[in-house]
Amino acid sequence: MKKYTDYGIDAPGIIKKLMIASIVLSGAYFLIFYKLYIFFSYSWLLPWAYFVSISTFISMIGTSLMMLWSSKVGKLWQRDRLLSQISWQGNEKVLDVGCGRGLLLIGVAKKLNLDGKAIGIDTWNQEDLKNNSAQATYDNAKIEGIENRIEIQTGDVQQLSFVNDSFDVIVSSLVIHNIKTKKNRDLALNEMLRVLKPNGTLLLQDIFYTKEYFQYFQQHKNLQITISNLQWYIFPPVRMLIVKKI
Repeated sequence: MKKYTDYGIDAPGIIKKLMIASIVLSGAYFLIFYKLYIFFSYSWLLPWAYFVSISTFISMIGTSLMMLWSSKVGKLWQRDRLLSQISWQGNEKVLDVGCGRGLLLIGVAKKLNLDGKAIGIDTWNQEDLKNNSAQATYDNAKIEGIENRIEIQTGDVQQLSFVNDSFDVIVSSLVIHNIKTKKNRDLALNEMLRVLKPNGTLLLQDIFYTKEYFQYFQQHKNLQITISNLQWYIFPPVRMLIVKKI
């Protein structure tokens, strides 16, 4: 039986809570509607109770379904859009910050030849990505036949273990917003710049704080920065930042 890559469900806890809340709240609202219908059948509140019960269910279930679609389909499309910002030569040394189960890492590795290398680091947080592990990443890479072009490490973006000017390209998706404070997010961005080679490119996309990232990069005179409009293949939508180190 043929195996297929599985890049996991993003924010599985949020999706589960949305589904449970949609059932509980909709049930509560419907109960109110039923009581109004029995005892106050001509009340002006009746249509409003009906509307609230139906709209609550539709909005919460709809949001959870959109997040599931994003995890299984949309983020693959958005990966291709992000990686298309680079004119790949095949011999690049690339770092994927927060590689998860290998979505960007494997996409990058497919663009490299045997002279290139893609290194993925992660802290393997289970809350942000279901069944996140180094083994799951390696299994996906093996299915795609590019395991000899990647390297997987446990590492924190706030304290990268690489020397200055190590990578031609750095990529990161839906990672930095998980860092709680602006000070530490700035530290993470600075670490990525530190290990990026001159003339190298950083591709970063995220759902929150992207304008904050843009403002941080603007403080550096040796950078060319572009920020995209909202990209709706991922839900919630992302913005892409393309940062060129001069």
